[in-house]
Amino acid sequence: MPGFPNMFMLMGPNTVTGHYSVIYTSECAINFTIRIARLVLTGHATSVELKPSVGKMEETWLDKSLARLVFTKEEGGI
Repeated sequence: MPGFPNMFMLMGPNTVTGHYSVIYTSECAINFTIRIARLVLTGHATSVELKPSVGKMEETWLDKSLARLVFTKEEGGI
């Protein structure tokens, strides 16, 4: 989330689907978080933060992908 350095959200919006294991998804999110947090903990970075441009790119991709599905933003699905 841009604007929130060192914040990690493990089970946020658009995380889990009906066809993946919640345990597997959680393990992947935890693994990713540990790999990124390790940069700060070992002194290789002072903080980590999502670039606003990357966040916007992800949101655009998600909106485009969801537009062809039953549940869309406009219908309150997200």
